[in-house]
Amino acid sequence: MLTKYHYRGLAAWKARRSLERCPADDLFGIVPGREEPTTPYEGIKEKLQQRPFVPFGIVLTDGRTYEIRHPGLLLLGKRSAVVGLVGDPADTVYDRYLTIALLHIARLEPLDTSAVSG
Repeated sequence: MLTKYHYRGLAAWKARRSLERCPADDLFGIVPGREEPTTPYEGIKEKLQQRPFVPFGIVLTDGRTYEIRHPGLLLLGKRSAVVGLVGDPADTVYDRYLTIALLHIARLEPLDTSAVSG
């Protein structure tokens, strides 16, 4: 059974957490002091809706990386995402696809768009 001491400790932890930042805060758009932190879904959705679109890479917890060079190559769901896999980086239509759970996304990385692909 939770007592008033448990609740007092939880309130102190929440107050302390609102002033701290962790590495995932920038990825998922968490802002200190915000009551409801954004979810991974919302953080990725913002990346997809950004105009002009900025290509990014999705790094999974097992180290695999997938490049998203066009917003049409990622179909985002509440708990999973469908990543379109292309043979040529300039393609905007996928050849194959892969479904990944959002829980397995470790981070998003900007892609170096200045490099010439060949």
